[in-house]
Amino acid sequence: MADFQAIGGVSSTLQRLLNDRMESPDVHGTVSVTISTPREEDAQNNGDSRVNLFLYRVTENGNLKNQEIPGRGPMGSYGHPPLSLDLHYLLTAYGSTPAMEDATDERLAHYLLGSAMRVLHGYPVITRALRTIREPAGEQILDQSLEGELERVKLYLDPLSLDDLSKVWQTLMLSYQLSVAYKVTVVQIESQQPRSFPKPVGEPPAGGPRIHAVPFRSPEIRELRVRSGGPAGAERPFPYARVGDILVIQGRNFGLEPAKVLLGGLEIPVTPQSDDRIELNIPDDTLPGGEVIPEERRLQPGAQPLCVALGVPELPQAGFRSNQIVFMLVTEMPS
Repeated sequence: MADFQAIGGVSSTLQRLLNDRMESPDVHGTVSVTISTPREEDAQNNGDSRVNLFLYRVTENGNLKNQEIPGRGPMGSYGHPPLSLDLHYLLTAYGSTPAMEDATDERLAHYLLGSAMRVLHGYPVITRALRTIREPAGEQILDQSLEGELERVKLYLDPLSLDDLSKVWQTLMLSYQLSVAYKVTVVQIESQQPRSFPKPVGEPPAGGPRIHAVPFRSPEIRELRVRSGGPAGAERPFPYARVGDILVIQGRNFGLEPAKVLLGGLEIPVTPQSDDRIELNIPDDTLPGGEVIPEERRLQPGAQPLCVALGVPELPQAGFRSNQIVFMLVTEMPS
């Protein structure tokens, strides 16, 4: 869950994405991406080519208002859900060249606006997997303040009317500039207020049916990596693996026991390394406990579905399953 830095983290993420992916005509040099309130001098022709992000409005998300986050907070507590927000940005491009008499040629601003809009259209959901391609290459684009967010950062073009856009510029007491509006949803900020706990209920008399309260902690797979022997940290991200390789399953809520991985048609008991990590050796003819796998049930090359199943010790018939992910089982690793 994010803290008070989440709003600024979204702005930093959008700025980093545009700086890394935008293209511009070579003759005009580099293009800067700024985060600021538009000023009167911005519209003047000072030779700068620039794209500006202006956070002009913040609203509460009605769909997630007063809704708790599953699996967050101490078990049994309630009250003070996170603040769920939608962020509204105004994207404006600046860039012009002198033309005849007192006129200016603003085609450069149009080029930059189109380039920025293409980038934002191409990445409607920003995840931890998105990395920079320009130097320094390979760095995470998503701001660190948003890494713990359950909801992913999603953005889309906000179809404001010309009248609504004009009102924004009138409020700033500035002349209208060609701009577009974007909406980012949803950003959740965790409350610091103490949570409440219900009073304990007395034990019922012995005998008779019993009711077991099980906390809802559904496991979630976020990423699957593969390691061919070697130390931890040497995993590769692409979804190809062979028999004998180690699957590294990364996600959350893996701590409930007993745990097992459903791989193809096999149920493989596992012991999670942590609440967010499971390592599993892809079996050939025997399971980890030594049980022999019948030949007709052994894994064959091809697409293999995988999910994590967690049990409840008091109720063997109950349990939770994670989302499903697929990888390719191959005999030889593609180059």
